[in-house]
This record gives sequence, structure tokens and C-alpha cells, in this order.
Amino acid sequence: MINTKAIIYSSIAATLLAGNAAQAQLTQGELPAGKPTSIMQSGSVTRDGVTVGFDYNLYALEVDGSDVYYDILGPFYVNFEAPVGQQVVQGPAPTSAMFDYVQYNSLYAVLDPSGSFDASFRDFGGPSNFTQTFTFSSFEPTITGLVNFSGSLSGGMTDLAGNGVSITPYNQASTVLIKLYDINNNLISTLGRGDTASGSGLGAAASYGYGPFNSAPSLANCGTAGCGKVEIELSFTGSGGGDSYALTGGYFVEPVPEPLTILGAGAAVGFGGLFKRKLAQKKNTKA
Repeated sequence: MINTKAIIYSSIAATLLAGNAAQAQLTQGELPAGKPTSIMQSGSVTRDGVTVGFDYNLYALEVDGSDVYYDILGPFYVNFEAPVGQQVVQGPAPTSAMFDYVQYNSLYAVLDPSGSFDASFRDFGGPSNFTQTFTFSSFEPTITGLVNFSGSLSGGMTDLAGNGVSITPYNQASTVLIKLYDINNNLISTLGRGDTASGSGLGAAASYGYGPFNSAPSLANCGTAGCGKVEIELSFTGSGGGDSYALTGGYFVEPVPEPLTILGAGAAVGFGGLFKRKLAQKKNTKA
């Protein structure tokens, strides 16, 4: 385990261009007007005082009507126990890895705006604290006025040794906080999802579900300036011993028609269905 504090910054945007050949980037001519071929995003992850920050590109991979779906071209992972400057590695983590790591399988976004993540965590040694922040920049066209803001978190955890596995929110009330800002960087709404959970009794390498936690839509006002960035803050304590966690979450912002109507339930159902279908498609494509 690394106990000394360090801050490392790495740009992986260029290396991810290689990616998986099956994930072909679309050209400008294949996209609707005003939609970019790629979007620069940022993220960081902390484990026991060691923080790794990184930039990454989301590439236009699919068009469905006026919607363009963006994702990374292939997985990458952060190895907390590697030398400084070598923590961010393109490709999946080795199946026999004996170190703490976070692997990013998908960082998904639609210019509506909406976005999601699909990440895996491995916790060796004693229990570790993982803190992850994703920043999704403001998208075009911007959304102004009243919006329904919803989010979700789900996943699973695996008990490697068979002595029990757990997940506990760390330094915040919920495992994930999803924050919506206006274009002037004022926080206007926060959603919290994910509670303490544990599993035991099924033996070594047993898997246990986590969630789903689907938040009821929150009415927010982006004003005349419009909605800005969204931050997803994931923070939890694992149970160590090589236990692993696979977590998927995201957000959805939908304009509220005038006059105000009750669209909350429909928005939540639509959000969950959209990301379940699209993430499943991406996993099948990358398999």
C-alpha cells in the first residue's frame, strides 16, 4: 500500500486514439450539424492519499437521429502502485493483477446533455478509500430554464477470499454525488445515490449485487444562461483482500415544457432504459 501523498497528472487523450478498431470514430460529414467529432473531458481518482488526474477524449461513435453517442475507444486503467508518471495505462488491467487499480471501461456521453461511467475497482491489502471525480463539460445546444435532473447508480461486488465484501460511502452521505452547474459555474442541484452494502456466506469469488439506486428527478433551474457542466463524485471504502467492484452510473437532463407538467416518473424510466441499452451495446461491441 502507498501511504505517502502524491499528485500525478497524465494526459491519455493521444494514446486512446489507437483504441479498438471495432470502435470506429465518425467523421464530421457523418454527424448532424453542430456536433463535434470528439469532446475533451477530465477526471481524477484518489486512493489513500495518492491522486491521479487525467484528460481523455470521447469520440463520436454512433448516430441515432439527431443524437450523437460518444465514448472512449477502449478501456484504460490506473495502477496506484506503479512509479510516478506510469500510473495510467491503455488497455484492460491484467486478470492476474495483484495491485490496487481502477479500470475505466466506458465514459459515455450524449449531447443532450447526459453522461455515464462504467468502471471497475480492485482493492488489495487492507480496506482502501477510493474517490473518483468525472467532469462532463457543458454541451451544445445548451438547455435553459427549468429542467428535470435525474441520476442512477448500480453494479456489483465480488468477495475474492470468501470472508465477506462491503462498500461504504466515504466522506459523503452517498456513494455517488451528481452535481449540476449552470453555465456560470454556480451549483444548482445535487443528487445522492448509493448506500452501505455488504455480502457474505456464498464462498470465495462470490458476487453480490449493488443497487440499482435510481433517483427521482429533481426540478432545477438553469436560468437564461443555461445548464453548464456536470460533476460525478464517486467515493467509497472497499473491504480489501482483493475484493472488486463494478459500478455504473450517470445523469440525464431534460427540459421541462411550459406550462410545467409532471414528467418525473417518465424521465427516470427513460434515463435508466437508455443507459442500460447503450452500455450493454458498447460492452458487446468491445467484447
